[in-house]
Amino acid sequence: VLWELSLNESTFDKEFAQNAVAIGHAELPQDPCYICGWDFDTTYDVYIRNSDHYPSARDYSGSAPIVIDEHGHWGYGGAESTSDAKRSDGEAALLQQAWNHQESLHLNRIALSDLCGDNIWVFNDLVGWASGVSDWYRLPKFSYYFWQSQRDPNLILADANSGPMIFIANYWTANSPNDVRIFSNCDQVRLYINDVNQGIQNPDANSDETPTDGLPHPPFTFTVSYS
Repeated sequence: VLWELSLNESTFDKEFAQNAVAIGHAELPQDPCYICGWDFDTTYDVYIRNSDHYPSARDYSGSAPIVIDEHGHWGYGGAESTSDAKRSDGEAALLQQAWNHQESLHLNRIALSDLCGDNIWVFNDLVGWASGVSDWYRLPKFSYYFWQSQRDPNLILADANSGPMIFIANYWTANSPNDVRIFSNCDQVRLYINDVNQGIQNPDANSDETPTDGLPHPPFTFTVSYS
């Protein structure tokens, strides 16, 4: 059982939060039962915070496990975030959104040893905000497949999409980048163009351009020619 409290230090004091947590455990005596909240991180069983707020969740040094409830958006341009990308904005915008999510996940995982969960803002587009990994109609963007690639390929579920996956994040047009990004949770990827073998690649190594150290399954990049 997970029960979240939304308290604010400017409105509620720490004693109130402590009492609320005690009431939560009394009212929900199931074991385990975790009471979560944003503020007063020493009070809750699980602390919740946004990586873009101050102090940032990535600076957290408390003793409770932490969940980052939003990331990958505001830190990439605020109200003009490059993580806002409609499917109609095209390949470059969708690749940028996926890169933002990749870097943000990487930063979360290398910063927090007690990170027990995180989620981006938001799954599907909203009115005025093209922030989702899918559009209004839940048609996926490139970033959707990046997140799919982070799952365990050895976990097979009977009633859900699971196991190994691969997706080529490229439209293969005259304006497409020569660096073809591929999202997969496999150990290696072989790429063919018109049945011509382009070789085998390992996952991208960590660098400033491709932050990967914190990722369970980094993307793969092939440099190809369109001629």
